[in-house]
Amino acid sequence: MDGKTMDYIKKLSKVDISDDEKGETADYFDEAQKYLNKLKEVHVDEMSLLADISDDIFREDTPEDFDNKEALLDEAHEKYGKYFSIPTVLDGDIKS
Repeated sequence: MDGKTMDYIKKLSKVDISDDEKGETADYFDEAQKYLNKLKEVHVDEMSLLADISDDIFREDTPEDFDNKEALLDEAHEKYGKYFSIPTVLDGDIKS
C-alpha cells in the first residue's frame, strides 16, 4: 500500500497513525488484502445456503415508549440539551 492510500485511510478512519506505524499498518492491510483475495478462490457454487432469504428469521419490530428519557440521557457520554451528542463522522472534506 502506498503512502497516499495510507494517508487517505488514516484521514477517513480518523485514526491517529504515527509515521513510524504507517509501514506496519500498511503491511497489515496488504496481508488482509491477500487473505481476501484468497477467499475469492473458494468455490461455493455447490454449497447450500444456511438460511433462505424467504425464511422469517426476524422478530417483529414493535415500537415501545421509554418513559425515563432523562435516565437514558444521563448515560450519554456527551449531550446537547435533550439530545445525544456524537462526534462528527464525515466532515465532507475527505476526498480520494
